[in-house]
Amino acid sequence: MARILVADCSDPDFSTALAKVLALKGFGTVATACGTAEAVWMQILAEPPDLLLIDRRVGAEILTKLRATPRAQAVRVLVIDSNYKHGHEVPGADGYIQSPAPPHAYIQAVRDALAT
Repeated sequence: MARILVADCSDPDFSTALAKVLALKGFGTVATACGTAEAVWMQILAEPPDLLLIDRRVGAEILTKLRATPRAQAVRVLVIDSNYKHGHEVPGADGYIQSPAPPHAYIQAVRDALAT
């Protein structure tokens, strides 16, 4: 089963709720990590997830480290962004989820990311 790390540091309550929704849909272990980019990074290094859902605020910093770390390069990354605009992507992201979105949009984005 895929291990998913949900790290929307801009809204820890949302992060927890999304993790619960994904777990109810059978996505295996779903963990949450919030706080600083460094705290998220340490959790990634401790046990790299298959998929990381992260907010844009800390996503850019995490993606730079992630793509430069051989052990973590295979982690797929979806950026959760309330102000997403085409052409303003975070380098290294595998996809985006416009927030807010209905639960089924997050579920489908996760399915799509894990399928590729």
